[in-house]
Amino acid sequence: GGTPVEALVDGSNLFAAQAAVSALNRMGDQVSVQVLYNPELKTSWVMIPAIIGLILTFIGTIVTSIGMVRERQTGTLEQLAVMPIRPSQVILGKITPYFIVAAADMVIVTVLGILLFDVPFNGSPLAFGLGAGLFLFVVLGLGVFISTISQNAGQAIQTAFFFLLPQILLSGMIFPLDAMAAGVRWIGYLLPLTYFTMISQGI
Repeated sequence: GGTPVEALVDGSNLFAAQAAVSALNRMGDQVSVQVLYNPELKTSWVMIPAIIGLILTFIGTIVTSIGMVRERQTGTLEQLAVMPIRPSQVILGKITPYFIVAAADMVIVTVLGILLFDVPFNGSPLAFGLGAGLFLFVVLGLGVFISTISQNAGQAIQTAFFFLLPQILLSGMIFPLDAMAAGVRWIGYLLPLTYFTMISQGI
């Protein structure tokens, strides 16, 4: 009959938090449960930030790789190669439109997530933009890499999915990294989407 013990639960780890709250609630009045970061344990608060990263990954890997392969097939890159332009400038010029499209999509999805699903944006917009910009450069680089090892659009799509599916399954977007076996978890820490998901969910 004493004062109940206050239990703090990290709501950002949704699945673990749901299990913990359920277990603590069974203890009755002995425990007072307080959920941090996601008080109502809403799935949208966890999934929408991760979906932003997934959309950027799709654009960066699949769209960029297909576009670059088609540029090579039509001979555009060969024509640019004979001009007095550095190769790095050619590639930068080619990926800039994809960067702008992906950045615009990111803004749209972020705003819709906030307005339609009431996902809070508590962190710094500058930090979010910087993290998203770095992440975009990485996935666009993956797209360029895929285009260089692919001979046609079909190969580019298949190779892009080879890079994409592990990021969906092992980045912590669907399944928490803590719940994965140690032999698989290290793969998750090699994936760029893992870190962007942490950034976007935290902000």
